[in-house]
This record gives sequence, structure tokens and C-alpha cells, in this order.
Amino acid sequence: MMRFVVLLVLLSIGCQTTAPRTGERAPSLDGPREGEYQAMLERYTRHAEIYQGFDTRMFIAVTYQSWAFRQARILRRQAFQGQSDAEVATWTRDEKAESESEYAFLVGAHFNENVHDDLDRPKSIWRISLSANGEEVLPLQVERISRASIQLKTFYPYLDEFWVAYRLRFARLRPDGSPVFTGNPASLNLHFASVLGKVELTYPAE
Repeated sequence: MMRFVVLLVLLSIGCQTTAPRTGERAPSLDGPREGEYQAMLERYTRHAEIYQGFDTRMFIAVTYQSWAFRQARILRRQAFQGQSDAEVATWTRDEKAESESEYAFLVGAHFNENVHDDLDRPKSIWRISLSANGEEVLPLQVERISRASIQLKTFYPYLDEFWVAYRLRFARLRPDGSPVFTGNPASLNLHFASVLGKVELTYPAE
């Protein structure tokens, strides 16, 4: 009986479905504004894991930078830092222009082995793509930002001490000006694939 209990404990440890939490927690706002932001973050964030047997190879969380989410992020930054309305207007204009020209994602990833943390490298083990309506595009840019900082955690609290943040950018338009996805897609599918495994994350298009 005792051996059976020990086995159950070991299996429960091996099957952990969330990354271990360490380090400083993200700042939060007082009142309903915090709940409103967290609801928007949840709407546009997806989480996934890749396992090999009972071993976790990767935890990943990705937030789609939709126009609605960008607006919420702008207001959160103003609430913490107190920028003027003129500064906010400039950010809003720039964010709107970006949202109309690209599909962007903030990626947070935790790898059990650092050798697999190479999303931004030319010979990465990972193939990343975005699809909708049966069509697929590859990223314009995969940019490594940094380890999780307190600034990043303020907007993406799923980031933790040993997570790495990346920014993915995909074009919305082809060189001839036509949309990369025909029609008006209802959802977007973000794919990560490697010899370690595959992840597909689905988002509302807006």
C-alpha cells in the first residue's frame, strides 16, 4: 500500500501542468480597472505545455496584440505611470498603425533546457507560423526581448523569473497590398512545431 501511495505522489509531481512560480509578483491596480484588464488579457492569451513522458519540455503563454488589447495596455501603462493625454494620443496612433499592418504576439516561454530556447535564431529547432482560412504565413520577425522584468510582468503577469519574452510579427498585407488571409477570418491559429512537439493556439481575430 505504501509503495502505491509513493507512486501516486511521484506521478502527481511529474504531471505538473503549470510552471513553478518564483520571483517577484506583478504589480496590480486598485479597483475594477484591474479586473477589466485581466479579463482582456485572458481573452487574448493562450497557454500550452509540451511533455516527453512525465518530463515537461516547455511551458508557453502567448498574448495576441489585438487592437482591443493594445488599447487596454495603453490605459494600464497610463494608470501606472501617469502620462499626459498627449502622450497617450501618440501611443494610440502608433499602436493603431501597427495593428493595421501586422499580426503581433507577445510570447512568454519557459524551457527546461536552455538549448531549446532559440526561437529567434536562424537555425532554430522551432518552426513558427500563423494560419487562417486554410492559408499560412511565416513571421516577419521573431524578436527576443528579455528575461521577465517587473515592467513586462505588469502587462503579462504569467511571465516568471526564468521565462523569456519574445515578440512575433506577421504581415497583414502582401507586397501587392492584398490581405494575407482572404475574407475576414473569425480566428487565428498560431503554430509552434519542433522535434520536441507541437503547439497550436487559437485566438479570436479581433
